[in-house]
Amino acid sequence: MGKILIVDDSADLIHLFTIIVKRRGHEVAHASCARQALEAIHLSPPDLILLDVLLSDGNGRNLCQLIKSKPETAYIKIVLLSAHPPSLENYRECDADAVLSKPFELAEMEELIACFVTA
Repeated sequence: MGKILIVDDSADLIHLFTIIVKRRGHEVAHASCARQALEAIHLSPPDLILLDVLLSDGNGRNLCQLIKSKPETAYIKIVLLSAHPPSLENYRECDADAVLSKPFELAEMEELIACFVTA
């Protein structure tokens, strides 16, 4: 069972993502802002982060780049999420591993999770 951190400032989306992730048998943590995400990563590093690009206290792309720049967290897989497809372009510039546009197909999200985390 893998651990997945969901970082989104929408409580409804966190709830939906939690249901999807738990259904696949994974442990779930969540954060609603960049600061909480960094605290959660420090306390218990996840295997995968589902990271919204637009956060109330920062830019998910910048947070992704910060996480990937540190040797102790560079291994964590990160999927950027956004309802604004242009913000997902050039996602490799911030070292993200994949992207997922909102709204998304359930099968698409489950496939991404399966690619990065084993149950």
